[in-house]
Amino acid sequence: MLRRWFRFTALANTENSPAGRQTKAPEAYTPILHRFETPSGEILSVLILLSPSEAPIRFEDIQLTTIEGQHTWRISAATAGIEITGTLETTATVDDFILSDHLNTLEKMVAGTIANIARHRYAATYALTLKQGDKQIMLQGRALAEEIILSKIKKKQRRQRR
Repeated sequence: MLRRWFRFTALANTENSPAGRQTKAPEAYTPILHRFETPSGEILSVLILLSPSEAPIRFEDIQLTTIEGQHTWRISAATAGIEITGTLETTATVDDFILSDHLNTLEKMVAGTIANIARHRYAATYALTLKQGDKQIMLQGRALAEEIILSKIKKKQRRQRR
């Protein structure tokens, strides 16, 4: 079971074509980050770099720290001789959806704790540096950051009989 899920998906390394569609640059790596928080407080994170020509690179030992007073995170991870460092920054709120705001009292009662889901979406940017030996690649672009918060399950209090 989860308490919070943060995902960061790159829309970036994109170019606008004349038709208004977006196409990826051919040599671009696409970062995808998932961060799960369980009710016990355990945090599980996975960062995947997708490449059009190579196998995906998967990072599991990820350090993600918040920069005080800003909507910015520093990220660092390493796997099999490959290192990645950089920043992720949310720039604007795209959407806030709180399920319980859209339900009436009866629907909330039927849904129970499922009704306490909140989803927040943000426009984001990223600037990452990928190092492999002497090779260094800069990754920059736009992304969509999404945070899904599942509220804690409230335990029913025992009523004392009189």
